[in-house]
Amino acid sequence: MQNKIVDPWSEFRSLVLLVHPGCTVNVISRLYLELINKYNEPHRHYHNLDHILYCLDKLKEVHGIEYDDIALRFGIWYHDSVYNIDDNKNEEKSAEFAEKHLLQIMSPCSLIENVKAIILVTKHFQASQLFQLECKLIVDIDLSSFGDRPEFQHGCELIRKEYADIDEKVYLRERIKILFNFVTRPNIYLTNYFREKYELLAFENICSEIVKMKRRLFEL
Repeated sequence: MQNKIVDPWSEFRSLVLLVHPGCTVNVISRLYLELINKYNEPHRHYHNLDHILYCLDKLKEVHGIEYDDIALRFGIWYHDSVYNIDDNKNEEKSAEFAEKHLLQIMSPCSLIENVKAIILVTKHFQASQLFQLECKLIVDIDLSSFGDRPEFQHGCELIRKEYADIDEKVYLRERIKILFNFVTRPNIYLTNYFREKYELLAFENICSEIVKMKRRLFEL
């Protein structure tokens, strides 16, 4: 996964300063290191800093749409800040962690609530019922690798590594269910921008992966 952002520290620092221009380097450094340490946890192979930078890159490609750039960028930075495979409250805990950090840079309540809402929708449940543009965008950005064959395949391999302790049959069955959920939606992507750019390729990639996993499951 090659990212265009080569200096994540500067990217993070500049974002914080948009909210709190007087924030000291020491405070920003501490928040940044706390966040990066989470993404560097040894059990992470896909849900790490590379994924965050990939998402930020995809956001930079979006043009011709008006949205809350600050809230969405914070949402991207923090949406996987808490990640454990045996915990179904990762998004809620990530939102809480984001709130804790945003309070330390004197963020307005409206920004904090927007960021938390953006993070929570990355559970990817009932996506078709979302109305807030920033929520639709982060869902699409989080799934954008589905529309890129090499990135999708690499992502599948990395996710399997995160579940390395899970029995192969169990993993395949559950993974098939998850991917099937995406292709049975009215649309995989919620915004016209991502739908026009990635929908067809994403559908083909997911269906191909499901077929491959079903074959593997049959062989076991």
